[in-house]
Amino acid sequence: MAKVVPVVHHHNMHPNLRLCNLDRLSIAKRRLAKCMTANPLTSQTLAEFAKAMKGASSTVCTSFLPVFYFLLDTSRIPPTLALDSLDHTLESQLLGGFLSLDGLFSSRPSQETFPDLWPRIYAWSYYLFEHEDFVSGVVNLDNPKEYYCRMMDFFGYLSTSPSNKSQILSTPISHVLAGRAYKCFSDPADFQKHDKALWMVRNIFIGCNGRLDHVLEGLCGDITDFARLIHRNCELAVPPSARQMDMAKISHLTMSLAVIAVIDKIADVRPWQPQASASRPLCSALVPLGFVSIVAKAALTLSCIPVNKWTKANSEAMGPCLATLQILFQQDHHSNVLQEAVQCGLVAILLAASTVACTIRTQFNDSLLEGVCSILTTVLTPFTVYYPVLLLLDGDSHLLHLVSDIPNPPDTLKSAWATFVSALHARLELLTLFNSGTVISHRICGGCGIIAAKTNLKCCSHCRWVTYCSPKCQVFDWRAGHQAACGGNDRLRLKIRLTYTRKEFTFLRFLLHHEYANAKSQIALAHVLHLMATRNASVFTSFDFRLFPVRVDTLGGPEEPSTALKHPGDFVERGTKLLARMPLGNERTMDWSFLLARETHILDEFGEIAKRANLDSMGSNEIKDEVKRAISGEGRTAVAIAKLST
Repeated sequence: MAKVVPVVHHHNMHPNLRLCNLDRLSIAKRRLAKCMTANPLTSQTLAEFAKAMKGASSTVCTSFLPVFYFLLDTSRIPPTLALDSLDHTLESQLLGGFLSLDGLFSSRPSQETFPDLWPRIYAWSYYLFEHEDFVSGVVNLDNPKEYYCRMMDFFGYLSTSPSNKSQILSTPISHVLAGRAYKCFSDPADFQKHDKALWMVRNIFIGCNGRLDHVLEGLCGDITDFARLIHRNCELAVPPSARQMDMAKISHLTMSLAVIAVIDKIADVRPWQPQASASRPLCSALVPLGFVSIVAKAALTLSCIPVNKWTKANSEAMGPCLATLQILFQQDHHSNVLQEAVQCGLVAILLAASTVACTIRTQFNDSLLEGVCSILTTVLTPFTVYYPVLLLLDGDSHLLHLVSDIPNPPDTLKSAWATFVSALHARLELLTLFNSGTVISHRICGGCGIIAAKTNLKCCSHCRWVTYCSPKCQVFDWRAGHQAACGGNDRLRLKIRLTYTRKEFTFLRFLLHHEYANAKSQIALAHVLHLMATRNASVFTSFDFRLFPVRVDTLGGPEEPSTALKHPGDFVERGTKLLARMPLGNERTMDWSFLLARETHILDEFGEIAKRANLDSMGSNEIKDEVKRAISGEGRTAVAIAKLST
């Protein structure tokens, strides 16, 4: 609950707030004003005042400013305990305070009156919000939307002064009231009718700087409810057709993306280099709602604008769209998220952004190029290995000839597009081969990594999935980790297997077989070695399996990393880590772990190939030399990276 700060009574109030100003009013208004400041207030006076304020102009409302200030004295707020049995006096004070707030929101007082008005405004506003269900029966609050929208309009008016704006945005009660107002926006007409109010609400959200507790209090919900509201309002802002451009609505979407950026604390991070491990509760809640599609559709709408009509405002809208897509992809590594974006024209969006940024060179457009490169490199290219994504990209392959039309692309962009196009064409050839019914005649031994005809290999009798060339290899792999990941373990099976359909899994196996066979002679060049210079130094090797994004997870310390394999529970809880054993020539078995960007727990398919991929091309002495070169100092972690030529 937000804390209401006690009002400090200013003896030297602003002259415009003094009751003596009422003498300047006309006779009828002066009489009404005098009655409203009399004690006690009568029902007849309140009814007359309500009638006078209804539909009154801002000039008329401003003339009653001293009356508003008088009736909003916090000493007139009825005690909470008295609400169950209000007498006439307290009920009159409650109604008088509400009518004063309502009239004040329609007025335009001098900005200099803010220090005196603001404490009373937020104290009464929060009180009415907190007891809205009860108060609405007393004050006849027929249209909460109009009331809260006029409140936000008034806050926006006061915010034209930088000092006033700073105080409004830093007041927790403002965040509560903005959350309550945000619940009201449910109609497409709200974007035009309550344009200023909506902008003020979002400014207040940005001002909360990621502290959501007060906003959620206003929403009377949790982060999921907030995500639903943002999703609904952004959905209303996206035109039904990519050809129907409405920059007013797109600007509302851009503002919402700014809110998301601030709340999830990504505003100070370079948009193309977000930290994957960072907690982003709002983005995580938005992904299941299909928010990726909304952002992608907005970006596609922008991409339909011809280059000769492109403006700075278009770039300022496209940039946040691409940055948000990049962040949303990181929240859920299931391919169906990327499928949504590809279905909504992600390839066309990236092509348009590339063309615009290379044609109109500005600092902001240079940032667009960085975003395009990042999405191509870290999202699209790696995900060409997934069957449903590849099917969708096959439908967009006719667009790839437009890559050559990008004018004067920088080397980074040219390389990113070339890598993606090359990977896609290679994978599409395999897709055609796969769909033609070609059978994999060879499999990989789960123990030594040798590729042999399936007739010479035997399956694990438990899971019927991993194959071995000899009983010795099967025993070795069972002890090295297959026991924990074997498909016979139902609890692990749910964790490991059921994220894929059978066809997707079969295609992955098909693809890995062909790519491993083709890259076998050079795959060892794509390793990353980590050495912990401790007493028990352990080498961990991770493979950038062609275009797979791989990160090394170094397990240092006095204990052997293999101890983690003795605790199957850790294997389930960690989920994203794979622990296995890697034979280095004739040397003792070393432990390693690797982390894929998506579905890292498919031990049998990715692990059995990658963990033994360098056996035929790099001996133990060569690995020792690599380790020695990797050492950069005593007690420090060193990294040696060699890129795989594609």
